[in-house]
Amino acid sequence: MNYKKITCYVLVTILGILLFNLLTANHLEMQQAANKLEAEKLPRLHFIRVIYGLLLGLLVKWQIIIESFKGNKQLNLKLLLGVMLFLISLIPPITAMEQFSINMPFPRASIGMNMIKAPFLYGFNQLVLSVVSGVVIAEGFYKEQNVLKQ
Repeated sequence: MNYKKITCYVLVTILGILLFNLLTANHLEMQQAANKLEAEKLPRLHFIRVIYGLLLGLLVKWQIIIESFKGNKQLNLKLLLGVMLFLISLIPPITAMEQFSINMPFPRASIGMNMIKAPFLYGFNQLVLSVVSGVVIAEGFYKEQNVLKQ
């Protein structure tokens, strides 16, 4: 048995469970702040949630991260795309409401700018975007000739 490999999988699983618990606690805190109309807390809580999402996305590609720390890294354009997605996910929904006004998403509204602006009004979409950005950032360190062993 390869105990080193088993230890890595156990550690990644524990980190994933920890991140999901932190995301849940953050979500509950955001709901409480929204119910109490404490709008000044929401951007900070949104930022924390997006960071958790980024870490979760990086955890999905943990093997690439480990290989890059071993020196097997080569930056590519995915890194730039991942950083841009992460920066977009940092926009708090309350800021999106102030800047874009309230818009309905595509099936309920017309085709056009609503398709771009409306998703930013819902924090869940930014969480998903931050997880995707973590995955893309990790792949931005991927060296093509380096095949990861499963």
